[in-house]
Amino acid sequence: MIALPAEASRVRAARRFTIDHLTRWGVVDADRDRAELIVSELVGNAVRHGGSDVTVHLSLVDGDLGIEVVDTGRRSRARSCIITPTDEAGRGLRLVDSLADWTDIRRQTHGWQVCVGLRIARRGDA
Repeated sequence: MIALPAEASRVRAARRFTIDHLTRWGVVDADRDRAELIVSELVGNAVRHGGSDVTVHLSLVDGDLGIEVVDTGRRSRARSCIITPTDEAGRGLRLVDSLADWTDIRRQTHGWQVCVGLRIARRGDA
C-alpha cells in the first residue's frame, strides 16, 4: 500500500509503485502494463476530483490482482456519466472498466473507493 497527497506529480509515484510490485511478483509485461494504466487513471481521477490523500493498495492471490484506490477528499461529487465522442475528459473510468475483469465503485462518507480486479499471468505460469 502507498499513501500519497493529492498532487498531480504523485500519479507517477503511484505508477512506479505498481510497476515495482508487479515486476517483483513476476507479472507478465502485458498485464503489468494494463495494471499500470488502471492505477494511473484512478489516481489521476482521485487527485483531480478528491483533493485530499489518495491510497493505492495492491494484492495478488491465486492469479487475481486486486487494485484499490481510495481518496478521502470532500470535493468529490457525482457527475454526469454522459460522454460524447468529442469530450476530452471523462473517459478514465470507461477505460478502466474496459481493461479490468471487474470493477466496484463506492461512495464513502469522505471520498470514493474504487476496487478493480484483473486475472493475470505470471512468468512461469503454464
